[in-house]
Amino acid sequence: MFKRLYSRLILILIRLSLYLLFKHKASKLKKTKSYEDVNSLMKNLLNSLVRSKNLNDDITVGPEIVNSKSGRKLVSVFVANRNKSNEDDFYVQVAKEWIEGYEKKFHRISIIFIILFILLWFSGIFLNQYISNVYGLIFVLGLFLFPVFGFVFAGLGKGGEKWLLIVVNVLCFMVFVSIIL
Repeated sequence: MFKRLYSRLILILIRLSLYLLFKHKASKLKKTKSYEDVNSLMKNLLNSLVRSKNLNDDITVGPEIVNSKSGRKLVSVFVANRNKSNEDDFYVQVAKEWIEGYEKKFHRISIIFIILFILLWFSGIFLNQYISNVYGLIFVLGLFLFPVFGFVFAGLGKGGEKWLLIVVNVLCFMVFVSIIL
């Protein structure tokens, strides 16, 4: 059980680090050491998938099924790009396709923090007579942390939604400041 959880966590962290790398250095990647690191990392992932029989040696779907959603996407990306396996940037192409659409997760998390802030704010309006001592501290801490975390996750996204979510989280933080003052 812990081995499966550990492998899922590793896949999530690898995908996040690749997303952050390609977000900032996509055009300069071939000129840096990061290009070689991405190649070796993706080679290791391919070898790991072959060892665990999720992929065959010819990069086709193996007999074992991957349990995690991220792992299934990685297998499908390797299989979809198997005809390009002789190219120099095969592993970089696979990594780019694997992280495609990853910013939507950050947008969803930011939206969840906005919704939690609004729910907590309205609950504070209607239940203010019951909020005191420890509950008051938890309430204020939640009102502070939800916009901050929402801002951070919105900043990790891309496109116009990123800026819209940043503005909404800043407005939520301004509501928090007005409540405190």
